[in-house]
Amino acid sequence: MTKRRTALVTGATSGIGRATAVHLAGRGYDIAAVGRRGDRLAALRGELPTACLPLPGDLSEAGVAEQVVCEALEAFGGLDVVVAAAGHGRGYGPVGEADHRVWPAAVALNLTAAMQLTAAAAEPLRGSGGTLVLIGSVFGVDPAPDYAAYAAAKHGLRGFARSVRREKGMDGVRICLINPGTTNTEFASVIRGDGEPMVHDPSVWGFEPLLPEDVAAAVGWVVDQPAHVNVEELTLRATRDR
Repeated sequence: MTKRRTALVTGATSGIGRATAVHLAGRGYDIAAVGRRGDRLAALRGELPTACLPLPGDLSEAGVAEQVVCEALEAFGGLDVVVAAAGHGRGYGPVGEADHRVWPAAVALNLTAAMQLTAAAAEPLRGSGGTLVLIGSVFGVDPAPDYAAYAAAKHGLRGFARSVRREKGMDGVRICLINPGTTNTEFASVIRGDGEPMVHDPSVWGFEPLLPEDVAAAVGWVVDQPAHVNVEELTLRATRDR
């Protein structure tokens, strides 16, 4: 009997995380889907063609990363792929005017949660010779005004990925950082403080932005590489995004 492949995806209730869960399920992966909104996880479970384990939880809270990994291992017996896609951009604005009270929570989700998830998943990924994909940002490569806190967290994530990749204890585990540019998800409305998260009409950007499905396809491509190939870092930008 062929062992089923399994993937744990955070941020699975919307945007890149959700698209990645759908994409990997379409490739035959059973999915452990992590997110804060239980109703959306339940809806996702009903849409996937493979087994889906909904794992509601806020990864910015202590111990949640370890808990969801344990629950996924208990349900599936192993992990072949872990995708850290949870994040938000609250705290947007000039550094002297932005709501700096939300910065600790933003760093906790955009950086610390991914670090804790990596630590919790390290042993099962070593056992499977698996792949860890961290969703970064172009702002972690090329900072922009008004995104200082977010850019700081994503720069930290880039340094974390580079360092962990060189650890002897991670031999055999492929680690990739994917840096998307402008992507049409609820992220933009959250940054602007809209009351209800929403996906904007693409026309607001003035060019055709990336879709979350584009980033999910990149995750699938990274995961599909032969076992001896590690795509260390991948940056995606919309063609006309300048």
